[in-house]
Amino acid sequence: MRVKTWLWMIVLMLGLLIVFVACGGANYYAAEEAPGFADANDGYAVEVTRVVTEVIEVEGEMAMEEPAAEAMAA
Repeated sequence: MRVKTWLWMIVLMLGLLIVFVACGGANYYAAEEAPGFADANDGYAVEVTRVVTEVIEVEGEMAMEEPAAEAMAA
């Protein structure tokens, strides 16, 4: 790869690092100022994780049922 491409990749990664650090700092500050705010965010993350886990489990069950249905049809 060209040097210019590597430089742009480094700039992009540093930019993302700055954004992540800023967001983490803002969340920490908000948690200090309003303790319920961090709890609300944690609850949302837990809910999203639960829903995604359920979707993965259902897809796994469906994937296991498909070969059985094909075998019965044959």
